Amino acid sequence: IDIEQLKTSGPALGLIQNANFKENVVQINQNSTLFLFTDGLSERMDSENNMFGEQRIIDIIKKSKREKVSQLIDEIKLDLTNFSKGVADNDDTTFMAVKFKTQNLEVRQ
Repeated sequence: IDIEQLKTSGPALGLIQNANFKENVVQINQNSTLFLFTDGLSERMDSENNMFGEQRIIDIIKKSKREKVSQLIDEIKLDLTNFSKGVADNDDTTFMAVKFKTQNLEVRQ
């Protein structure tokens, strides 16, 4: 599985009224999956103050044998639950996956 990280910078969405953002256009091929998440997922801590981390998310995506994006979401939720067992969540944790079934799209980010 090839993974391309879409790196952006700027304020968080919704925090600053009339904020300006840079646009970038990326090519998304048929059957590609777009995985989006807030820092609450990557920065979730375990009982020893280790972060869940972006690399762990990438590793789960790479090894996933999913046929549906709902299966990927379930795999990440299960791993996150096992990782952070007994530790209170101190941030929002939001993530979603979108499967593109149409041919070659250009998406602005």
